[in-house]
Amino acid sequence: MAARADKRAVENAGVSLQFQPAAQCVELVADRASKEPFDADLKLNARVKAEGMKRGLICYPGGGTTDGMRGDHVMVSPPFIVTETQVTEIVELLGDVVDAALAEATR
Repeated sequence: MAARADKRAVENAGVSLQFQPAAQCVELVADRASKEPFDADLKLNARVKAEGMKRGLICYPGGGTTDGMRGDHVMVSPPFIVTETQVTEIVELLGDVVDAALAEATR
């Protein structure tokens, strides 16, 4: 999953991926190079969760992970038994969800 998600992340400059065995954590940053977080007032992690729920993707949002106020991430915990096709589907759906949430937040 990490390799597929890394490829998808390259398509979106606002995503940095960090993987753990059971849960996949996506850090949402305004600038990948500096890892500058988005403005906390955007509530980007909550927007990603809401957009995910609309599309059938359950994710776990978190905020304040940079300095107690700023910093957004979401976690996805896919099943332990998953096919490569399902991994691709999860990653693409998550990418689409993040794209939509970013578009909404930056209108």
